Amino acid sequence: NTNRTFDATFEKLEKVEAYTFPHYMKFDIKAEKNVLITLEYDKVTLNKDVSYPFSIPEKYERLIYKEK
Repeated sequence: NTNRTFDATFEKLEKVEAYTFPHYMKFDIKAEKNVLITLEYDKVTLNKDVSYPFSIPEKYERLIYKEK
């Protein structure tokens, strides 16, 4: 099926260290099912450890991914 498209929009560009980073991103995917993804960041920090207050319910097993 050739009736598929992927459009990406990047806005609110800001220099973060040596990189230009978009604070607003929109991905519009049109295929058998359509998907619209919108991301907006308030703050961008590179190369620093971050943590999020998140807990895994007991009925699930925690998996830790380690890069090779």
